[in-house]
Amino acid sequence: MNYRLLRDIAIICLIGFGMFIAVYVSVPDFPYDSPAWGFMLWGEASQWWSEITWIGAFCVLAISCLYLGSWNSDISSTKSENYLLRIFRVMWLVTAISLLFHYTAFYFWWTTWDGFFLKDNTGYLHGFFYILTFLLGILAFGELVAYGSKVHGYMEKLSKLSPLE
Repeated sequence: MNYRLLRDIAIICLIGFGMFIAVYVSVPDFPYDSPAWGFMLWGEASQWWSEITWIGAFCVLAISCLYLGSWNSDISSTKSENYLLRIFRVMWLVTAISLLFHYTAFYFWWTTWDGFFLKDNTGYLHGFFYILTFLLGILAFGELVAYGSKVHGYMEKLSKLSPLE
């Protein structure tokens, strides 16, 4: 299976998703009545800039996780490094599923299903998206630390082989 092709397709899908969601958010929330010079980054009542920032952060973090995961599999490492990375990924997945499931279960205990998805008049989708973006930040950080550790170990091996001293 060509994992790089799957990664590249997922990246294209993420970029398309980000563009779609940005347009979806812009239709009701864009501050149309503000003059162009009157835009304040997070000051207008619609909070359009804030939502666009969260969408951008989600896309950047998700794409970073895809690249770092791919790069981590390309670099050879010790069994303990691979084991610890697998443990981290499993714990992240269990935590993410648990948090998102419990948020959903708690949220719908107090609300109804009708009309929440298209209009998001309950705020559920915003909260779900913010939690997922935060969790992607944790995953990207962990993948980056693992990648840095592998590169450092690889460079140490190379420095021991080279007679540049």
